[in-house]
Amino acid sequence: MNKSSIFLFALMQFSLSSSSSSFATTQQLVDTEHRSLIVNGADADPTQFPYFCTLEDYCGGVLIAPDIILTAGHCKGEHMHRVHPHVGAYSYDDYQESFRLQHAFRHPLFDRNDDFEDMVFDFTIIKLQGSSKMPYLAINRNNEFPSEHQDVVVLGLGVLGDDTDERPDVLQQVTLQTMSNAACNASSNGETSYEGRIHETNLCTHTPLKDACDYDSGGPIIATDEHGKEVLVGLVSWGVGCADPDLPAINARVSAVADWIDATVCEISEDPPKDFGCFPELVEDNSRVRLWSLVGGLVCILALFLMYGKRRCQQIYDMVYGDLFDDDDSDENEETEFVDGKTLFPLVKHGSEYTTLTVECCSSDEDSPARRNYRSISP
Repeated sequence: MNKSSIFLFALMQFSLSSSSSSFATTQQLVDTEHRSLIVNGADADPTQFPYFCTLEDYCGGVLIAPDIILTAGHCKGEHMHRVHPHVGAYSYDDYQESFRLQHAFRHPLFDRNDDFEDMVFDFTIIKLQGSSKMPYLAINRNNEFPSEHQDVVVLGLGVLGDDTDERPDVLQQVTLQTMSNAACNASSNGETSYEGRIHETNLCTHTPLKDACDYDSGGPIIATDEHGKEVLVGLVSWGVGCADPDLPAINARVSAVADWIDATVCEISEDPPKDFGCFPELVEDNSRVRLWSLVGGLVCILALFLMYGKRRCQQIYDMVYGDLFDDDDSDENEETEFVDGKTLFPLVKHGSEYTTLTVECCSSDEDSPARRNYRSISP
C-alpha cells in the first residue's frame, strides 16, 4: 500500500470512529491528500520568514500582499471559509497574526487525478478580512528563473518523515535544487515514471534524502535572484513518495500563472503592492504640479461631499487630468457615475515614492459603497 493509500485509510478510520460534531473535519475543510512535510530539514530562524502562513494544521501559504495569501489549489475545500489563516507563523501555536478568510479563488484550470497527483495550475488566492502588518514576499514573473540546479529554500510544518506522524515544534526549512522539466519528465525509479506527467505549471526539485511531503502543501519555495532579493518561485504541490532518490518533488511554478495572480490581486486587494502593476505609469516628479495635486485633492473631496454626500465611497487616483464627473450624465437622484479616462489633477512621484490621493466620502449608507480604481495614463 502506497503512502497516499495509507493516509486515506487512516483518515477514513478516524472519521468512522469519531463522534459527530458541529465542526468541519479536516477532510471537509480541504483536500487533504497532498505533500507537506520537510524531510531532513533544519529549524528556521524565528525572524527570517515573516511571510510564512498556516491554514489551520494542514496547509502552508505565503503572504504576497498585505491582505493576500497564496497557497496550493488543492488546499481549497468545501468548508475553507471556516479556516483562520495565521500570518508570521513559526509553529501552529506561535504566530503573529490571525485573520478570518474573506474569499478563496482557485485557479480555474486546476486539475488533478484521483490520487492527488499530476496536479496542474495548483494555486489558490486567499483574500483576508483585514490587512497584515507583516512583510510580504514578492512573486517571480520570470519564466527563465530559477535556472536548472539552482538552490531554493522550502518551508513547512508538516511531519518529519514518510513513515512517521511526528511533527516539528517549529518551522522547518530545507534547501533543494531545481531541475529542468525535461529531466524531471524523464525521471523513473523502476516502478513509477514521470514520463508525460510534467506540465509547464510544474517546478521540479530534487536533492538526495531531502524533500517536502505530507501535511504542508502550499508552503513557499523561495529563490534569491541576481539582485540578492528573495522571491517566491513555487509552492509545494505533489510527488510520489518522499525523498525518493530517483523521483523529484513536483511543485507549482509561480511564474507560469503570474498574469492570473496579478489580475486577481489587482481585482480583490485593497492595498496591492506596486509590482503587481495595478496602477502603472505614474507621472515623474514635477515641482510645478505639486500645488495642483494638493488643491485637486481638496476640490475632489469638497465635490464628493456636496454632490454625493449620501454615498459612501473611496476613490484612488494616480493621475488626475480633466473632469472627475460627467455633469451631463449625472443626476443627484441616481447612482454616482464616473467617467473612465482622464482624471483631474496630476499626482507626482517623489524619488522612489509615489504620491497617491485617496478621496473618501463618509456616510451611514453602508448598503451602497462605491469604489473605483483609476488607471494612470501617459502625460
